[in-house]
Amino acid sequence: MKTPDLDLLLARRNAVLRCTQHHPDGRVRHRAHLLLDLIDLGTVAAVCAKHGCGNKNLGKWKQRFLEHGVEGLADRPRVGRRRTLDADDEAFLTDLLEHHSPQEYGYPVAIWSLADLCDLLWQQRGLVLGISTLSRTLHRLGFRYGRPKHDLQHRQNLDAKESCRVILTELQKKGVVLSPASSTLMKRMSIPIQDWRRGGGDAAFN
Repeated sequence: MKTPDLDLLLARRNAVLRCTQHHPDGRVRHRAHLLLDLIDLGTVAAVCAKHGCGNKNLGKWKQRFLEHGVEGLADRPRVGRRRTLDADDEAFLTDLLEHHSPQEYGYPVAIWSLADLCDLLWQQRGLVLGISTLSRTLHRLGFRYGRPKHDLQHRQNLDAKESCRVILTELQKKGVVLSPASSTLMKRMSIPIQDWRRGGGDAAFN
């Protein structure tokens, strides 16, 4: 027989499912998966046997979700954790975005996301920041998220470039290679990826 708590969870199953798919915090997604299994399997014991978790922890996340919704599945701020950035924190952020990739800190992505930056600031600097607060901070520091313009002019050998241009023109006349106007492959391959850059116009944060 289902308990009243399980009936309440079942009524909010769609919210739990959305959380497992879209929440930026991996820990919150994991806890939502536990609650989803609790709804489907029906007992705390069955979920704990499947995942190897403790009854007490699952009961805690169930109760916090029922009382506070998805926000209840997030870690609460620890005592002594700061909520404002100082000059050293801003210097850390600047160096991070300009010189370090997420993989260096164990994140399996190529570009820093706001959620990952918040997580790293919590781990490395003891800062508890919301995504909107961090977004405003990066905007104030001059960072934008968009497509960079690649310019390799300083690495080009002008004589070699002109020689290649002449050869390419001759090959195009003979029909050996396609003209730039008729080729779309190079255009598709040369689209730069998005990344954080300082300066420039406004762009949306990810």
